[in-house]
Amino acid sequence: MSRFEVGAVGDARTGAIVASPSVAPPQSTYPPILKFNPTAPCSLGIATVGTDCQPAAAQSGCSPGGIVSRISMFLVMAGVAVGGSLAAPALEAAMLPEPVSAPVLLYDPSSRSIAMGGASTAVFWGNPDSWANPALIATTQGFRFEHDDADFGLHLHASRFVLGGGGIGFATSGRPLDALGRLSLDGPSIDLGGGETFTFFERVRSWSIAGSLAGLWSAWARHGGHEGPCFAHVADVAVGYSQNAVEEGVLGLETDKGVVHDWGALARAGGTVWNGAAAQIRLEAATAYAVHNSGRDGTTLGRAPSQDRVGLAARATLDRPWATRAPVWLSEGWHPIVSLGAAYDPVRTTAFSTSRVNTWGAELGLAGLLFGRLGQEGSGDAAQRSWGLGVALPLGRFGGASYDYARTKQTNGFIDHITRNSFGVWLDPLAIRHADRRGSAHGFPSAHIGTPSHGFAPFRSER
Repeated sequence: MSRFEVGAVGDARTGAIVASPSVAPPQSTYPPILKFNPTAPCSLGIATVGTDCQPAAAQSGCSPGGIVSRISMFLVMAGVAVGGSLAAPALEAAMLPEPVSAPVLLYDPSSRSIAMGGASTAVFWGNPDSWANPALIATTQGFRFEHDDADFGLHLHASRFVLGGGGIGFATSGRPLDALGRLSLDGPSIDLGGGETFTFFERVRSWSIAGSLAGLWSAWARHGGHEGPCFAHVADVAVGYSQNAVEEGVLGLETDKGVVHDWGALARAGGTVWNGAAAQIRLEAATAYAVHNSGRDGTTLGRAPSQDRVGLAARATLDRPWATRAPVWLSEGWHPIVSLGAAYDPVRTTAFSTSRVNTWGAELGLAGLLFGRLGQEGSGDAAQRSWGLGVALPLGRFGGASYDYARTKQTNGFIDHITRNSFGVWLDPLAIRHADRRGSAHGFPSAHIGTPSHGFAPFRSER
């Protein structure tokens, strides 16, 4: 296994790290307990801290107990040799722990999530962050492509495709085809002099799949010509799985490879709490749990960093029909009129050591067109505060485009801030095909949890 790895110091979530080549931790420099002394005749060459441990007669080998002492010492040394050979692997593991590999696995590729402090495990509205929780893509309706970039001495590049409908979602970032996106971290380049340079890199190619109970049941009912189940209006449960193939190394040298796995679950509920002739108010909430890098297969990598994420999220929306001269099909994308969402994620990360951090975020949306976001990771002097903006141009329920910006204030003393940018496009072919079948008596969009109106949110997709 190559010993060249990118050491991550700082916040791997936003990319605020000081990257450097690292090797396995150095051996311990504890003072020796025993010292070799070939001039000590009665101690078999092993002398303790004391210089003269026996009387002169014993040192000359003339003491009656000298032979017994030598036999005892031989037995002790044999026991130490056998026991040492058995204990050596455990001792080596304790003193030289397996190096942590692929810190890129801790990088959230979503600029929207970063703007909300990284709290996205249970964020069920808007664009699903399958990195945080693969179960979120079960709400997908249609097709979407997203691309994210960040440059902070290292270059983070992320692109992914998401496809879904009928309660099933699929996402790919380089698997099964390399052309279908990727997550990569390139750099740093180290000049060794004489024109020789080492450039470190990490690549992750992944695929994800998820299913939603309410979505699957509703799709099956519609296929049979029946109404969907009543619970699909108010509750849903989804599960998801991701497989990530990781490569890391130095360009031109041996590459370490491995496969790690993620899984997640999401439970959500909500409903209309006030429904008037001109407006309606809805409240929605969710809880989620996700595990990152829970195992590894066929790998030459070291120990991959792991995460356990718990998510809580809630959202309130105020909606009403638009009084506009714009075509109805176009104004259907401008909902809800106002939305306010909040999320909280306690995250436990195990890399070089185990750490716990709390993250929170909030998002305000206006007509599904403009978005403002705030977030924070950690607390006290170590808190890293984020903010961001988003703009969407929806073409009704048929498709559209979006842009997101995020900025995170750093507290590590190396850099002041990190900026992230992303853009996305989406298209819903089924919505186009069945456009003449949509509509409602009050002019509001559909609010079934398991049958999102369009795009990528369970109750109402404004993105």
